[in-house]
Amino acid sequence: MFRASALAAAVLAAAVATLVVATQMPRNALVAPVNVSVTAGRATAQKYRCTDCHTILGEGGTYGPDLTRAWQRFVRRANGDEAVARSAMLAFLQHPSNASIDRRQMPDFRMTPVEASAVADYLRWTANR
Repeated sequence: MFRASALAAAVLAAAVATLVVATQMPRNALVAPVNVSVTAGRATAQKYRCTDCHTILGEGGTYGPDLTRAWQRFVRRANGDEAVARSAMLAFLQHPSNASIDRRQMPDFRMTPVEASAVADYLRWTANR
């Protein structure tokens, strides 16, 4: 009896400790670790001040569309083909299309292919959070 209650108490204490630690950690610490390209993409998004116009992960402006799920939108437009979605996103980031009646113009920052690739990796990461 004593062993079973001691074991149950230990399991309960571990569960409570995990819950307490998890609730005190930043939300982003509870997700899968990021790789170098995702980190570089975040830095590139900061360099070009994307959140001045766009929201990413709940932070930023509202002038442009929310980019948190941008990767999913590109994949949906590519009928689920992630390679096509990535190519389309890279092309758009390097040479944004002209504004239309229902869409505002995004500035052409003249992103390098490396920068665009990193931003695409970052946006793919944000979409899977």
